[in-house]
Amino acid sequence: MILVLLLVSMGLGFANKSNKTNAESKIKSLSTELAAQTDLNSRLLSNLKQLQSESDRLLKERQTISELNVKYKSNLDRIQNQLASELDSIQTLRQTENETVRNWIDTDVPADVIGMLKYARSESDHSNGNQAGAAASRLPAAMPGK
Repeated sequence: MILVLLLVSMGLGFANKSNKTNAESKIKSLSTELAAQTDLNSRLLSNLKQLQSESDRLLKERQTISELNVKYKSNLDRIQNQLASELDSIQTLRQTENETVRNWIDTDVPADVIGMLKYARSESDHSNGNQAGAAASRLPAAMPGK
């Protein structure tokens, strides 16, 4: 019986040793997995911060573009209203019954004036692309003999 108890006790010792080895192996495996998950968590958190920063930048850019579009629309409306007003004024002048205004409208611009305006236009280019005599290019050519 002592032999049986000795054998059982040795078997239990081997079983305990085997269980201890299995437990240590399992702990090591879980520790490695925990480290990998912690590293993945850190990388994902970093990526999330970068994405949030990019999102904030894009929202700010969208707001700026929206403000520029509002200003553009406002300026365009103002310019279109001013153009309509000027065209109305021109139409009113064309239809006037005032003899002085009618004579002024019907008078041709002298060729010398047109030549001076064209010369001023070609000599006065500005760095911003505007030309002081740009209106001269829209003047009709003077009729010969006038």
